[in-house]
Amino acid sequence: MGRAGRPSSIETTNLDRRLLHGKRNCHSRAGLSSWRNLHRRAAGTRVPGAYRSRQMPQWWGQQGLYRVTEWKGEVRVGGKWSSVGVSDDGTSFRVDGEYLEVDPPRLLVHTWTGSYSPVKTVVRWELEPRTVHGLQHGGPQKVGTGTLVRIRQEGFSGAPDSARSHAEGWTRVLGWMQAFVENGETIDARKAS
Repeated sequence: MGRAGRPSSIETTNLDRRLLHGKRNCHSRAGLSSWRNLHRRAAGTRVPGAYRSRQMPQWWGQQGLYRVTEWKGEVRVGGKWSSVGVSDDGTSFRVDGEYLEVDPPRLLVHTWTGSYSPVKTVVRWELEPRTVHGLQHGGPQKVGTGTLVRIRQEGFSGAPDSARSHAEGWTRVLGWMQAFVENGETIDARKAS
């Protein structure tokens, strides 16, 4: 159960494991994909808010890995955004981008350039309201409403290690986002890795 007794669940519908395990040539795809369902009442309004707001430093990260410490942005086509963070060993990092498409609450597309990599990619967030019917991939669930979140990051041609690393990162990030949206879990409350 989520906050206030609301039904909640997560179902990983498809994590492109062929990319993660090198069984498919990521040069031909030049991207990666990770999908998750976040089933919660009003998740459709909370999910995009958690990603494109100053709430991000509360949930994006985990002790023992890394954490975002600052986020700022102007969410509009052509608007810039940036986040600053620190890894477990104290190394700082920065990620910058520009919004290419903004159609709240269903679509957000932006560039992604990290200080840790010369690769400039494009991240596409698609959010789709969903009704939860009794039986889900992970077993029976209570009926409610939620959001299917699809993330695709493209532009890794010639950088398969970066593609794999980002695929693994998005899996963690979506889990952290779900825990924050459904239960209010913050970095400080989360168990260290």
